[in-house]
Amino acid sequence: MKEIDVTEVRGKLEREQELSWSHLLIKTARLLDEYVLQKIKEDREGIDGLRRAHLQLFPYIRLEGVRGSELVDRIGISKQAISQLVRELEEMNLVEQVPDPEDGRAKLIRFARSGQSVVEGVQAMRSAEKGLEHLWDEGQRGHMIEALRLLCNELTEQLEEE
Repeated sequence: MKEIDVTEVRGKLEREQELSWSHLLIKTARLLDEYVLQKIKEDREGIDGLRRAHLQLFPYIRLEGVRGSELVDRIGISKQAISQLVRELEEMNLVEQVPDPEDGRAKLIRFARSGQSVVEGVQAMRSAEKGLEHLWDEGQRGHMIEALRLLCNELTEQLEEE
């Protein structure tokens, strides 16, 4: 088997990565997770144990609740890992488990009705965003938000069709 020229491959890889908006978006999302997490920890008491792994659950937890099995499907990690993350979030008083009214055997995971409110959680994220808003003027920020919504909606529709 022929050995590759690492210098040539590195150059091609770096060029492809620079041209790939999805690569940039994934990298940016990871960095944004870390940044938001750092800012939330600085601004909020009692959530020192909050980790990036916890943040991946928040977009899928609805006010009325979501089953753990749906989180497993959406996030792509094991039921045991979801259970551990939910337990940790319960200890931080961020989520709670309640009986599912449609299936008495199942539980729904929802944002906690006591402790830090759902609105406070979103406000903490907005507060973290303010540290980055100097990068764009209002028009650019609006275009970015609209482009991200469009992409999010399209990906959601395509994935739901499968």
